Amino acid sequence: GIISLNESLAIVSILLFTIAMSKGSVTLIAALSSIQPFFVLIFAVSLSLFRPNILTEEINRSTIFLKTVAIIIMFAGAILIR
Repeated sequence: GIISLNESLAIVSILLFTIAMSKGSVTLIAALSSIQPFFVLIFAVSLSLFRPNILTEEINRSTIFLKTVAIIIMFAGAILIR
């Protein structure tokens, strides 16, 4: 079920990432991949709000702020490393 879907999507994402790296600007693609945590946060919050039976994430102003700051710090670190 869900685990199979997750693994299938992981394989597809790795394949697409590899194709993108071979055809495009490595710097741009690496920068885009470093914003992945933002999408995970948005997806987790959306699931918690609209489908709490699938995922229950603590959603309050301070938690969202803390997670957003952590993601910004990770993104800044990725930029500094490159």
